[in-house]
Amino acid sequence: MTARDDRPNILMIVSDQERADVLGCYGGPCRTPAIDGLAAGGVRFETCVAPSAICSPVRASFLTGLYPHGHGVLNNTHEPDALRLELAPGVVTYSELLRDAGYRLGYVGKWHVGQRSPELRGFHDVVMAPDVVAGANDQAIVEHEVELLEPVYASYPRGRLLVAGVDPRPIEATETRRDSDAAIGLLRRYRELDVPFCLRLDFEGPHHPYMPPEPYAAMYDARAIPPWPNFDDDASTKPAAQQRLIDQRGVVGWTWADWQPVVARYFGFVSFIDAEIGRVLDALDALQLGQTTVVIHTADHGDMTGSHGGQFNKGPLLYDEVCRVPLIVRDPQVQGRGVCRAPVGSLAVMPTVLDLASVPIPEGLHVSSLLPWISDPASAPAGRAAHAEYHGDEWGLYSMRMVRTETHKYVYSPHGTDELYDLEADPHELVNRVADPSYAAMRQDLRSRLRDWMIATDDPLALWAQRLL
Repeated sequence: MTARDDRPNILMIVSDQERADVLGCYGGPCRTPAIDGLAAGGVRFETCVAPSAICSPVRASFLTGLYPHGHGVLNNTHEPDALRLELAPGVVTYSELLRDAGYRLGYVGKWHVGQRSPELRGFHDVVMAPDVVAGANDQAIVEHEVELLEPVYASYPRGRLLVAGVDPRPIEATETRRDSDAAIGLLRRYRELDVPFCLRLDFEGPHHPYMPPEPYAAMYDARAIPPWPNFDDDASTKPAAQQRLIDQRGVVGWTWADWQPVVARYFGFVSFIDAEIGRVLDALDALQLGQTTVVIHTADHGDMTGSHGGQFNKGPLLYDEVCRVPLIVRDPQVQGRGVCRAPVGSLAVMPTVLDLASVPIPEGLHVSSLLPWISDPASAPAGRAAHAEYHGDEWGLYSMRMVRTETHKYVYSPHGTDELYDLEADPHELVNRVADPSYAAMRQDLRSRLRDWMIATDDPLALWAQRLL
């Protein structure tokens, strides 16, 4: 644990399905001045890997500092195929530890960690949608209940799914504004406290349906958006599940012209949320809390948004579009600025928050605090790796494990084809090198690293996977 002069306030802002590569500060096409400004004043983690590409497992990892196989929430808790509705018995959360240490804790927006509400995990002040009662198992997207303008649907043999559209309501009537207003209201209350606070603000977007209001809906000209570099993806050497997922999502045969208005709405939603983040950060400064508050921005996971041959949403895919998320930390007490290029896992926010608050970090976590690298981004050692896993969501039991370094990625799929990508030569993960003899040494190195991680974190799959890896 790193010593600090005073216990800071902590503001953690989480978006839902915000892929890192679209943000301005990550070189992306979206206008995100608030997030970009946050990055300019702090540390941006270039390669932050979500522990899974599914909401509930990641959100449970934020709370616990454990990979899903450690905390027990393996797939989305609101689905009828949920394997577990709550964290495993005995698992400790940062919110409970901060509460015991005297922090005031607030939670605004999406929860999605189980049927136990945030109040039962240590949060004092909870603001959720009016129709979400205490104990509900999901703070889901509620905006799709609005009748959208210019709707786009995915089609199935016996139904359809709303993918995108324009929210006809004024900004002030949207759920996104509701969340930012609620967060600002709690900041005003917390300014009068004589104890530090930790506030979580979890936006429900840009998760589909991608539905920004005006002027954000018209911010991006759909016809001018070029196709993703991997939109034309020959998946013949990749797991068969990937083509099946396109079938299941109802987007078979979509051309780039079909995807352009959808992507334009996603970009607009990202920019809308960025503007609301800007409102919250402006309020933080206006309340004279900016110099005493550490601000963290990340997302649970990304979104395919037409990448890799027209994939939609997420699922049995561990591409960077869904696994690489933003992680930006602005700490007014340290001089750290710039970019940390070593791969990290987003579940490290749990021990980092405790470290910031000078609260002892429990033993047995799967990751360490990032505070040393926030102070000095260049101090992160070379050769690090980050990991992710998938256990099935809408797919029954379907296991995948992934190891990602700065330069390579290996995906172990016991139910199908493994994947190996050279991220320097092939940053868009088009060419699966797993059977390429010239990558034999790299393949074995990554397999060994993945096996060692599985054993070290008590992954149940390690019992059988180590025979192959």
